[in-house]
Amino acid sequence: MRITQFQLLRFIQAFLCVIICVGCSGKANKSRLSERAESYFKSGNYDGAKIEYQNLLQADPGNSVAIQRLGIICYETGAIIEALPYLLQSREIAPENLQARIKLAQGLLSMGKNSDAREEAQAILEQSPDHAEAILLLANTAMSTSEIKETRGHLDTLDGSGNASVQLATATLALKEDDVESAEKAVEQAVVEDPESAVALVAQANFHWKNGRLEEAADDFKAAADLAPKRSAIQLKYAEFLAKTGSVEESKAHLTSLVKAVPDYVAAWVLRARIALDEKRYDDVEIFLKNVAGRDPTNYDGHVLRAELLILQNELPKAQDHLEKLVDTYKKSHEVHYLLARTCALRGDLNKAKTAITTALELNPKH
Repeated sequence: MRITQFQLLRFIQAFLCVIICVGCSGKANKSRLSERAESYFKSGNYDGAKIEYQNLLQADPGNSVAIQRLGIICYETGAIIEALPYLLQSREIAPENLQARIKLAQGLLSMGKNSDAREEAQAILEQSPDHAEAILLLANTAMSTSEIKETRGHLDTLDGSGNASVQLATATLALKEDDVESAEKAVEQAVVEDPESAVALVAQANFHWKNGRLEEAADDFKAAADLAPKRSAIQLKYAEFLAKTGSVEESKAHLTSLVKAVPDYVAAWVLRARIALDEKRYDDVEIFLKNVAGRDPTNYDGHVLRAELLILQNELPKAQDHLEKLVDTYKKSHEVHYLLARTCALRGDLNKAKTAITTALELNPKH
């Protein structure tokens, strides 16, 4: 049958309509995903935001907002390994996004990449010389005499008035030179400069704790926790302080309240598991670690706690298998090698135990 010119024209028109409709439908879907994701993110519902941003990336793999948001969400919930690829992409897409870049720098430092973290801090300070978190990171990553001198040089260019970060960085450098007295004075000055700096209050609390002034330490830790975001290491430091100074029930109550407010905060679940392990509440440890694994399958602390749980439950073959897999992933973790040595020794495999403990001591002679 011959197709007339009119029929061919009608066919082409219909085909173009289908293409246009599909394109419009795709754009509308992306728009809906983006709106839902942003709504969840801004309301603090990171579980919902993460799902929607991941869906958005499937529909639009190059979506810059989704990439940047996922990096921040993963980092703030404690899923550092998952966060790093997103944060690295964020740096390429939006180098001016300092919120994402400081989290990249902090994530790199937590993974032992000190030089990379320092370079990132320096890049942030080039854009924003008085960036508080970058100033502290620059001090934390100063390892050599020249790096300490370089960091002091940057601090000298800043106005320390009302700037707690300058004083805290000064304290950090003093501690690196074993000048504890100067460090404590700088921390005290940091609190004077900014009485509502949670970081400064925690630093002061640590000095109180070290010097046996537990009431003052408790007051400062509590004040810092009240000021800090819910998804913050400061919340965990307060809980750790309570647990280690005899207020275990208060520590557990604080963590229970925390995960109720931000159930996605993986680091809080890890600490709950640690405290439960110390109390030999193994069923609770299992529950908490399942939550960790469900939210962050790559979580290092969760895997280490899993190994410790298996050892304490005398599940030694499972513990060894788990630790040997961890060694492949975390070759430079003295902690993992030490636990493997302990497990092999308990199983009577002294040759493997000797190899593992030798590696652990090479990685960290002070272990």
